[in-house]
Amino acid sequence: CSSLTRVTVPETATIRPNAFPPATTVLRLPPKRMRDLQRWYEAVDGALAYKRCRPGLLLWLERANIRLGTYGPDGAARKRDREE
Repeated sequence: CSSLTRVTVPETATIRPNAFPPATTVLRLPPKRMRDLQRWYEAVDGALAYKRCRPGLLLWLERANIRLGTYGPDGAARKRDREE
């Protein structure tokens, strides 16, 4: 794929000399560092997914609370407000 500009591979990987185009930078990391990098990418992906989905999750929670009667005169939200 000619659009690859950078590739990260473990030090233990065996790569043919012409596996990537000449313009591609191949970064070799120890396996432990690769795992750390993978965890970082997963954390970033999770944060972005949460940011994208948060409005929908909050709307769902609001609708569920309305259906459960949480905001009614004897609902849990009213009881909590009276306690504070």
